[in-house]
Amino acid sequence: MFVRHKVEDYAKWRSVYDAFDATRRSVGVKAQSVCRAVGNPSDVTVTHDFDTAEKAKAFVESSELHKRYVQRRRRRPAGDLDHQQA
Repeated sequence: MFVRHKVEDYAKWRSVYDAFDATRRSVGVKAQSVCRAVGNPSDVTVTHDFDTAEKAKAFVESSELHKRYVQRRRRRPAGDLDHQQA
C-alpha cells in the first residue's frame, strides 16, 4: 500500500507516525518505509506491506487507524494539506 501525504511539519508528523508503530504491527503491517521528495520535503510517501490484500483492507478500515487519522483530520483547518492513497 502506498499513501502520499503533504505535511506541514515533517518532524511533528514523523513523531506521530512513529508512535503508531506498535499499533501498525498489531493490525498486520509487516514492513514499512517513509520517503520524502527531493524537491519538496513536505511531500511524503509511505509504504506498508501486508501478507494479503485482505489484511491491507482491514488496516485501512481499522478503528485504530480511524481514531488516529480521522480525528486528527477533523481538528485541521479547512484547506490544510491533504493526503492521497494509491
